[in-house]
Order: sequence, then C-alpha cells, then structure tokens
Amino acid sequence: MFDNTEMLDLVERALDDDRVCPVCSAPTTIEEEHGRLWLVCSATPAPAGILARMTHAILPHERRLVADLADHRAA
Repeated sequence: MFDNTEMLDLVERALDDDRVCPVCSAPTTIEEEHGRLWLVCSATPAPAGILARMTHAILPHERRLVADLADHRAA
C-alpha cells in the first residue's frame, strides 16, 4: 500500500519528468480513472468522431500510468 509521502513523490516525479505534452505542448495533469492515476495532456478530451480517433491513434497525446491504486486496496 502506498503511503501519502510515496504517492506524492510519484505524482511530483511524473509531473517534473513530463511537464508538457510532446504533441501539443499543453501542460500535463494527473487524473484518476478506476483506481489508477494517469499523467495526461490537459488539452485533450476523449476523441469523438472518426477523424479525431484516427488522429489520436497516429499522434497520441501524453497518457502514462503513474500509480495503480486498485492493486493496493484492502480486501
């Protein structure tokens, strides 16, 4: 299980390593999705429409797993 200090260190290190999206230069943020923390591009909503999905597949914006909290939850 992650403690607060370790979790904060993971988040800070991820934001320090990748401050901006390499595709569009927008700042990156941390988002939680289904018990996982992701480093994501702040300017990229989920692609809607065929052209947006094709562009996203060819030039994906930043999205990297920082921590999986689901593995560390008590039963």
